[in-house]
Amino acid sequence: PQSQVEFNTVTCNTTISACEKAGRWEKALQLLKVMAQSRVELDMTTFNATISACEKCGKWEHVLQILNSMARSSVESDTITFNAAMNTCEHAANWEKAVQLLGLAAQIGVEPNTITFSAAIGACEKSGKWEKTLELADVMARNSVQSNTITVSAAICACEMAGKPKKAVQLSAAMMCLNWRNLAAC
Repeated sequence: PQSQVEFNTVTCNTTISACEKAGRWEKALQLLKVMAQSRVELDMTTFNATISACEKCGKWEHVLQILNSMARSSVESDTITFNAAMNTCEHAANWEKAVQLLGLAAQIGVEPNTITFSAAIGACEKSGKWEKTLELADVMARNSVQSNTITVSAAICACEMAGKPKKAVQLSAAMMCLNWRNLAAC
């Protein structure tokens, strides 16, 4: 007897995840579209897997479109959703979209974590926006989000590239203290 594989959310999500791992973002998008047209339930996993497939290939424009589709479909997003979207913006050095997404996450109740802030700070660093980098570092500290080496290094690099060696030294001292809040104490 021939077995039938059911065309449902689970099988589609698994296929989209396979597309992500294979670097086939176009196929992931195509399957997302077919699911919507076929009225197969789209859930958070569906959208997150599709966003990840596009993220891995640097397709930030598609990631933003998927986020919009997710909102229109009334599917909740989570930290994973925003981390993947913001990582794409970081790799594209699109600091404005990264900062916008950080604000949107907070606005809809998705709590940003170290990865979320690292992506936003990294996007600002790559765009030479050292002041915005420091502003985000301050927001990160005020929200009690733990910094990491990547976050602090990006902020230090942004200051160095902007010709702000004193700020870079201050951040370096803060990194040794392993906490943004200890900047003044160091």
